[in-house]
Amino acid sequence: FERVVENTRALASVAKGVVGVSFMVTTKGSEPQGLSNIDEIFQAAELAKSVGANYFEVKLMMNEDHSIVRYLPGEHKEIRHAVEEARNVLQDDEFDIYMSGNAEALVARVELAQPKEYTSCSVRLLRSTLTPKGMYPCAYHRGDDQFSYGDPTVSRVSQLWETALEGSLDPSVDCQFYCARHELNELIRSD
Repeated sequence: FERVVENTRALASVAKGVVGVSFMVTTKGSEPQGLSNIDEIFQAAELAKSVGANYFEVKLMMNEDHSIVRYLPGEHKEIRHAVEEARNVLQDDEFDIYMSGNAEALVARVELAQPKEYTSCSVRLLRSTLTPKGMYPCAYHRGDDQFSYGDPTVSRVSQLWETALEGSLDPSVDCQFYCARHELNELIRSD
């Protein structure tokens, strides 16, 4: 942990762009440990600011199918309170505190089911994810061989990109989870 903190500090001191820190909120309802870190949100945001990060983002735990782990009743209020407290004390012109789209939805008690009526993802070419084991249309599908564009240790990235351009993904079938890019896809498709 200390090495990550120091590396983030070093990166922030030389970065030409923005540096962000993500914080995954755990829940007592998760298995197997069932530990919550909601009470550490403020402290984590404070640490992120102290090392020179430009933003701090609160994220939720996800299951393997990219559905949100079930949070216990009342935890959404605790998350909202902790984030509001951190914003009130720490947020300024040089440091922002965000919640991911699904965290905002959970806290607002919005239904997280997200049916998609469109059959192609316009955002996949903007959010392609390259990992040491493969290239995928987005982070939600990373590691899923069904959606892999290929292996960067075998093929050049330019070849993987050509495969990506030809690839298909049907969000109405393949993305039955909360997707942070859904609204952007709808906006692009509305033209």
